[in-house]
Amino acid sequence: MGGLNGELLAGRYQLVEKIGQGGMGVVWRAFDTGLDREVAVKELRLPEWIGEQEHPRWYARMGREARAAARLKHPGIVTVYDRVVGEDGRPWIVMELIHGTSLADELKRHGRLPVRRVAAIGLRLLEAVSVAHAHGIVHRDIKPANVLFEGDRVVLTDFGIAALEGDATLTHTGSILGTPAYMSPEQVHGRPVPESDLWSLGATLYDAVEGHPPFTGPTNGAIFAAIATQDPVPPAKAGPLAPVLSGLLRKTPAERLTAEEARDLLTPLVNSRSSEQQESAHRRGPSGKTLVESDPLTDRDAHSASVKPKQDGCVTPHVRKIAAEQGVDLNSIKGTGANGRIREQDVITAARKRHGAYATAAAREFATEHGVDLAKVQGTGADGLILVQDAMRGAPVDGDAAAVGVIAVVVIIVLVLLLVFALRALIAK
Repeated sequence: MGGLNGELLAGRYQLVEKIGQGGMGVVWRAFDTGLDREVAVKELRLPEWIGEQEHPRWYARMGREARAAARLKHPGIVTVYDRVVGEDGRPWIVMELIHGTSLADELKRHGRLPVRRVAAIGLRLLEAVSVAHAHGIVHRDIKPANVLFEGDRVVLTDFGIAALEGDATLTHTGSILGTPAYMSPEQVHGRPVPESDLWSLGATLYDAVEGHPPFTGPTNGAIFAAIATQDPVPPAKAGPLAPVLSGLLRKTPAERLTAEEARDLLTPLVNSRSSEQQESAHRRGPSGKTLVESDPLTDRDAHSASVKPKQDGCVTPHVRKIAAEQGVDLNSIKGTGANGRIREQDVITAARKRHGAYATAAAREFATEHGVDLAKVQGTGADGLILVQDAMRGAPVDGDAAAVGVIAVVVIIVLVLLLVFALRALIAK
């Protein structure tokens, strides 16, 4: 049974009113009687085509996703407070209530947004996505409706729920629960990866600056086909934002911009004079009438996201970690990112120069002990990282050692034959 206004959930959360509805749930404004505060509560509603025998599996999955999402602590991610179970066994997720509007609402109101503001929104979303990926969580449903604004905050919501909706989207013929226009090619084929979020982010930013998604069609099937086989329509209004959009919307996940590369491209746009001019023209319109009010978000980001001089503090923790693992001195690297910023690829290049290959410490140790030339080994890790199992495949076991074994067998056979001939000679005498 669904929630009812005034219903007290788990003896604590009083449902007040519905404030949203998606493919697999309804969001309620509720009141936490225990802590005397407003919260948002998401009620899981499984589609009719999911049989009752499957419900426990989906409920357990939702619980796992909720626990994973609850570990995410970032101002750009909606905070998960609690998970409770209703009288009918269905799980409900209690979350932070955001007092504001969504990007989808803004686009309905204004049609599209200025380049500078879209760049600022993109920077905030990249931070949130990077935090989630660091915890092993893929959102799978980044879209304008899941991007919320509250004052200066840009907040990504539906972590923990989106994974369920994404998995259910393609499991039943004709039943589409996700949002096809923002799905990556690999997600359309049911194989989402972390880079899928970057595609969806690119599609969301494209929609924000152009006023429509990069792929459209009369049916969901037509949209899926376009995503899988066609290139997006070249953006006409993105200006300096175009390289970011094209880089995030590359078909092959490995060829897409990384979060760090996208950040390097977006950061200068927040302060860019050309993007400010585009934004001003967009606000005024052809008649000079103001169409979009100034937004404190971009003004604030103009300072907080401004490019800093090259220093250790400008290097991300991820890049510092790779440098430490590879024994690379960051002070000796010339960064190729914006304003000389050191990127992950810069460290990888330095590691290859230092060690002759980009490999883990364990792989390098194994190679030294067994005489493996890592320059000839194909790495299977991220960015071609050579893992210890890759180094083991390059060891001379199948070649030299095998040859030595064959020779040893031949020698033994010869000795046995000689012994047999000697015995026969003795017997004959």
